[in-house]
Amino acid sequence: MSVLDVGCGHGRHLNLFYNLGFRKLTGIDIVNRSNLSRRYNYLKFDIREEFTREPFLQNKFDIVLCNFVLMFINPEYQIKVIDQLFEVTNKYLLLETREIGGNYSYPCYIQNFYYYMQTKKEFEIIYYNKNKERLTIKRKWQQTDI
Repeated sequence: MSVLDVGCGHGRHLNLFYNLGFRKLTGIDIVNRSNLSRRYNYLKFDIREEFTREPFLQNKFDIVLCNFVLMFINPEYQIKVIDQLFEVTNKYLLLETREIGGNYSYPCYIQNFYYYMQTKKEFEIIYYNKNKERLTIKRKWQQTDI
């Protein structure tokens, strides 16, 4: 299974997946993390800019993590970022955010994404916790013609 960690930071989640036996790991972050590239595929870019353009990645990933990133995206682009995450998700999308305030963050509420997810027919919500600002989504299995 392949994993994408959007906003991977120092690679804590990537290390966890690596220790669990996953080997197809990709992390992206705004900060150069060249030390991660020995074990993982690492891409440096500013999600605040790149994600709002055309698809930022051509690959699809079985598991996509986006933890504590959306609150740094201008609310005008947050849904577009979510749509980009849908595009690269094969199986599971895990979102976590929180309201932190300050100069570098924007209002971001998981409840808004929860309502938006309900409009996506190809996905189903498998976990939602409004108080902890967590949402886990699964792509519905689709039978293909044989």
